[in-house]
Amino acid sequence: MHRKKNIPSKTVIEVKNFNELKQVLDNGKGIINTVMLDNFKQTELYKAIKMLKEKRFKVEISGGINMKNFLSKQRKGIDFYSIGMLTHSYKSVDFSLEFWTKLENFIKDFFKLLAIFKGFLIDYLPKIA
Repeated sequence: MHRKKNIPSKTVIEVKNFNELKQVLDNGKGIINTVMLDNFKQTELYKAIKMLKEKRFKVEISGGINMKNFLSKQRKGIDFYSIGMLTHSYKSVDFSLEFWTKLENFIKDFFKLLAIFKGFLIDYLPKIA
């Protein structure tokens, strides 16, 4: 790999196994800033983290991390945690356009009442002044 001048200094690469990790370790210094270890087994994490830290890479882990097991995933040497469930496991909300129609009707009715009130004020105030 040859470093190009236009490569950003904060580049993250995802690796899924030790073969990919070795390629980054051999060729990524100066190009890659952070290595994301995706779905590494707990027993593999220790070795991978040690290898990355020896070469001064930042470490991110991902894969199966959620709010229930987040604390059990804490390891010395991990700089970032990627919790995919925040983006792909959320519960959707059915936000119907019916709401907007009802709001629009309410606003129309409000302005009708405002016009009636304005007319009332124009007609009534001169009589009591």
